[in-house]
Amino acid sequence: MYSGEYQLQPLIRRISGKDSFATGQTVCELVGKGVAAIFGPDTASTNEIIESVAKNLEIPQFQVFWNPKVEQFSAENEYKDNLIFNLFPDPHMLATAFATLLNEMKWKKYAVLYETDEGLIRLQEILKQHGPQDPSVIVRKLAAGSDHRPLLKEIKASSVYQIVLDCESDHIFDILEQAREVKLMEEYYSYILTSLDTHSIDLGRLKAAKSNITSLRLIDPNTTEIRMVAQDWELGQLSHNNQHITVPPESIRTNAALIYDALNLFITIFAELDVSQRIQVKPLNCQGSEISDHGLSMSAFIRIRPLTKGRMIGPLTGPLEFDNLGRRRVFALQIIERSPQHHRVVGVWSSKDAKSINYTISSKQIKQEIKTQIARALLTN
Repeated sequence: MYSGEYQLQPLIRRISGKDSFATGQTVCELVGKGVAAIFGPDTASTNEIIESVAKNLEIPQFQVFWNPKVEQFSAENEYKDNLIFNLFPDPHMLATAFATLLNEMKWKKYAVLYETDEGLIRLQEILKQHGPQDPSVIVRKLAAGSDHRPLLKEIKASSVYQIVLDCESDHIFDILEQAREVKLMEEYYSYILTSLDTHSIDLGRLKAAKSNITSLRLIDPNTTEIRMVAQDWELGQLSHNNQHITVPPESIRTNAALIYDALNLFITIFAELDVSQRIQVKPLNCQGSEISDHGLSMSAFIRIRPLTKGRMIGPLTGPLEFDNLGRRRVFALQIIERSPQHHRVVGVWSSKDAKSINYTISSKQIKQEIKTQIARALLTN
């Protein structure tokens, strides 16, 4: 990958999701070759050993997954010298976004369906705002298998018409398809999906589904930057692998965009620092005492320099700004509404005004449309 006069030479390794020992060996092998930064892993299961190596050798690490432990790790390891940066939206601020959305939509009686214990943690801000005088909330964990119909039938029998669904993006379609089969996708049902990748799923394949579905997204597939990156990836596959592929902008997921932004951030800061201090990347030993020459200066620069325009296209997920703990607490999310009549952006939530939503379509209009939709359904039935 090129950026002006710099060329990024990636060293890519795939690691087992749960084998910390093998992960540690792999990371030490890589730093032994000489690395300027560590990007990854994709999930939290093997992250702690990577964080530890990054801290001990003073190599910047860029994370791109939901990680509520960033604050704890940075605080325990003297955050003034923090080398860990997580580009995924700060978990507390992200939870606040969903709580604000729920509050704006005036949901009081609803069901929460979650797939993992992490999902329940993500939903805490939603559940905390539920008052003692409000109707009880149904909270259920999805079954471990692929058949969710028994639980969905239970929800249907409860006469709850508003549902929050937290699950892996790859499971959303199957769950909603099963909901449709048990008549849980009729006009009078509404859903909030917590996955930031809902935009990449073709929900139009849900035949005869009539429910209103609301989700948030960090990336806007309609931007020039996203479309240019999609074209670059197509050309890259053609030139390097002789493969003709199509990358629809709406298929780009949050993880891929964050990896791109992490690379953009790194090469931009690297180039700016390289002007004043000639950076030399050297091999390091996990058992040795030698550390990176550039890690602390690069990390300090990242904390004081928000990235709004990098040496590559973007950033794709909005300006990159981190606090002293390496958290990304400044970001914006588009609110997407899908219904049989519409597929549109209805508003924007911003961490700078976390308790409100800037609607591009008035909330009064949205509520009136939902009322009309429900009334039409009742008359039909």
